Amino acid sequence: MDGIVTEDQAQTSSAASGQVANDNSSSTAGTDQTVDNPVEVADEEDNSDANSSVTAHSSDREDPATDQGAESAIAEDDDWNELMLETEPELKTEPPKSYLLQPTDPVPFTGDERSYLTPRLAHRMNVVADRRDPDQGVWSIDNLDFPLTWGPLRAGADDLSAYVCAGSMPVKVWMIAEVEVPCLLAKDGGGVNKASLKLNLLREADRYRINDILQNLPHPRPDIIPSDLWLGKIMAKKSTEKWQIPLFNQLFDARKTITNGVKRPIDLDLVKKNDIVMVEFLISRWRIRDDAPPEDVLPKPKKFTRGRSNLRGKRTRSNNTSQRVATSRPPQPIQAPPAWTKWTVNLDLKTVYLLFTAPPMGDVPGDVADTGANF
Repeated sequence: MDGIVTEDQAQTSSAASGQVANDNSSSTAGTDQTVDNPVEVADEEDNSDANSSVTAHSSDREDPATDQGAESAIAEDDDWNELMLETEPELKTEPPKSYLLQPTDPVPFTGDERSYLTPRLAHRMNVVADRRDPDQGVWSIDNLDFPLTWGPLRAGADDLSAYVCAGSMPVKVWMIAEVEVPCLLAKDGGGVNKASLKLNLLREADRYRINDILQNLPHPRPDIIPSDLWLGKIMAKKSTEKWQIPLFNQLFDARKTITNGVKRPIDLDLVKKNDIVMVEFLISRWRIRDDAPPEDVLPKPKKFTRGRSNLRGKRTRSNNTSQRVATSRPPQPIQAPPAWTKWTVNLDLKTVYLLFTAPPMGDVPGDVADTGANF
């Protein structure tokens, strides 16, 4: 029975052998058609198996080295973003066109600000503090309750963009203060390049308003405001000879009254330390050096070369005669200055009124006579 094969077993064995033969033939045929080098095929199969095994392992657990690399890349991106934020230049903003000062509640002058002040003088000081004359363009520092706007930008002498204006007039501000250092004259009695006064303000509200002007009107805003208050007027350039510097001629005697008529200036040496004065000043601005227009933008005069024809005109010959043709350049229109982008603010001294002469040091305050003057 061991040597006898049944018909079912024979059919099963023949089908299996046929299937194996078909598999071998298909694999052989495919190998013959696609690959010439069986060694390379084996290497590729090994690599594919290795890659598939790595992929299977990576799907099961995460690689710590890969996680650390991703975290370091994210950290580098954050550091780069912070560096870009630090080094990125500030966005250019349009300069403010006007500014409204913060409201203040000034205390009237009482005469107690200094021991030698009289009630009559305190009354006159309060009259000055309440000054408001839009027709003349005059406001006291207490009444600057409207938006401070820079003047229009125009060509030539009509340009008012450097001053705070109300309509078409620069704003003239009146303020009362005590003289700390007078610098209207040189030590030898001659003129100075910049006539100036160092002032002490008698009221805290005045100091608050001056600081508001000096801090919020410049563009960009300064970080520090000087503690000393100086008002000055430029009389001449620094290169001007001393004997050519004019004297400041806007000092007037107002110890009795202030008149709107013809006023005669007084000697500059009459203003001394601790005197009470009323100053009239303009709020102006100066361009910051890096905001000045470059030299190549400004019009340059034409340079003439050597030669008679360029200096005295061109000559043309017609019928053996010499005629001179005048050469003239058409007048060039006056160009408006460039727009303001960066500037600093100054208080330009315009007029000084001497209200009260302080007694010499050591004198009794009661010995000061009351002038009894009125406006």
